[in-house]
Amino acid sequence: GMFDGVKTRFPWLLPILEPEYVADQIVSAVETNRAQLWLPKLILTSTWIKSLFNTNSTAKILEFLGVFDSMDDFKGRKGEAQVR
Repeated sequence: GMFDGVKTRFPWLLPILEPEYVADQIVSAVETNRAQLWLPKLILTSTWIKSLFNTNSTAKILEFLGVFDSMDDFKGRKGEAQVR
């Protein structure tokens, strides 16, 4: 798939979403003129975290959650030309 190898440290908290689900949510948001779509919904709390903590503390929280490591095992496209 498009994001093979992507992982999450806490799948129950920050799940890797299925492309079909995300596409359905995007289409629904466009059809209803929603200004923003937060997926997964827990990401909405990131604005709250950033407003409560300084940059260093926010980075440590995100590091603990594994946000910075989620693409470490990403496979990408093999054998296809890379878009520049």
